[in-house]
Amino acid sequence: MRLAQLAFLFISFVIFSRCKTTNSSNSGTAANKAPQKAGIINKVNLSPNDVLNREINDFSLLFGNAFLAQETLEDAAIERKDFAVSPLSAYTVLKIGSWGASPGQTNYLKLMGHETESLMKIQATNFNNFLDNLTDDKFSVANRFILREGFEFSTDYNYTMNIGRWNGIVEKMDFSKYTPETMATELNTWVAEKTKDKVKKIIDKETLQNNWTMLRSFILNAVLFERDHKDAQLYPAKGAIKFTGDDSEQKLIPMAFLKLPVKKIGNLYSIKFGTDTHLMIEKGAKKFENLVTNVEKLNSGTYTSSNIAIPKMSIAPDSVIDLAPYLQRMGLGDIYADGSLSQMLAGQEGLTYLFILQNAKFDFDENSISAAASTIAGSGTRSMAPPPPPFDHVIDASFNFLLVHKGAILFTGHFGNNTAE
Repeated sequence: MRLAQLAFLFISFVIFSRCKTTNSSNSGTAANKAPQKAGIINKVNLSPNDVLNREINDFSLLFGNAFLAQETLEDAAIERKDFAVSPLSAYTVLKIGSWGASPGQTNYLKLMGHETESLMKIQATNFNNFLDNLTDDKFSVANRFILREGFEFSTDYNYTMNIGRWNGIVEKMDFSKYTPETMATELNTWVAEKTKDKVKKIIDKETLQNNWTMLRSFILNAVLFERDHKDAQLYPAKGAIKFTGDDSEQKLIPMAFLKLPVKKIGNLYSIKFGTDTHLMIEKGAKKFENLVTNVEKLNSGTYTSSNIAIPKMSIAPDSVIDLAPYLQRMGLGDIYADGSLSQMLAGQEGLTYLFILQNAKFDFDENSISAAASTIAGSGTRSMAPPPPPFDHVIDASFNFLLVHKGAILFTGHFGNNTAE
């Protein structure tokens, strides 16, 4: 079993405390404020042969997911909140978008594992195979690409989107038949269906309203993981144990009491569920680096059947998360610049990401693990918004006015001397 599959829970759903959430209506603004860590990109040094010799670019998957997880965790000091994120869901959306990235997006292409056009096409096939192999009776993944009617893929992007599973995810949509509110309902309904109502919202009408005329496409992903472990129960009785939280205070919290294979290295635990799922925990952790570094060690070697008490968890963010600040710190701030997706649509050289958002939920108890997430990326052209429709009348000079109601003049006034920009 490959490393990426063995580490699924670690890679796909990262759980931690004290993470800041951002209102989705402000999407994209934070990307310009966060400091960039170029050192992360500098760690990525692959030759073409490294990529060609792998069924799926494990380097890209592990680095891309782990760095996103680490960046979200490092934001934890700002606000104490339990939190879950799916780097795999975000990575999938970014991967699909990267096939249309500008050649100048070196950091983006490097982190996605394809710095040349030939590697890009190979990676589209490989990532298709990876998701096919990952999907089973416990894990499902769904993708959707909505293209605004009136626009077409570039020749190369169209070729890539006709490979494997990508062939069935594209649909054209007439935006004139929608309002921001009804579009939000459409997108949120799809996400809820694909996650069995565990994630019910990925975007709000305000975010769509702010970007409506600029939008050209949406890339959506939804992932769902469900695994039963009732046979691992030590006993079904409800119990609680004193738990030391981030504030160093001890509180009694409900626990799941299980008998499972466990491997321990210091404060690091790898808990094995069956043959293909691990829940990795770093007790008392303040940073993520130690867990990232020891993933391979935790996955291999000897496990001991152990009695273990794990807190019951039901974790969901207060709101949809804007991924912009985290991507910026990963060195991907330029993906919000005009032209970052210049190779995606024909005649849309200014195409860029307008927002990249995620919502996730993670539940764990004595019976099962259940986790779901959705990520959405909206692309558009800020400088090439469609012109407004023609008007029959235009009030384009100063004027006096009356407000009349049932024949009575309620208000009178003049407008023209204090006009705003």
